[in-house]
Amino acid sequence: MTQKVRIVFPPNGASLELSGAGQALDPIPVKITGGTPPLNILLNGMPLAAKKSARTLFFAPDGPAFVRFTVTDATGAADSVMVRLQ
Repeated sequence: MTQKVRIVFPPNGASLELSGAGQALDPIPVKITGGTPPLNILLNGMPLAAKKSARTLFFAPDGPAFVRFTVTDATGAADSVMVRLQ
């Protein structure tokens, strides 16, 4: 039996410090475990470009904000986390 799809990083409710040189902010990893491929990853309801089998992807933040990451798998199972970028 396949383990339920889950976002393991960042954890729900986390506050992440943005860092980077100049105007470019460092990418933030999103790590996923379980689920049945293909996986679909959303950022604030909009698809993130990623391989459908990717378990770790990186997203480039625009700046401080609250963001919601959601992942769904082929069976319709989903997980979602809300994170503060500061």
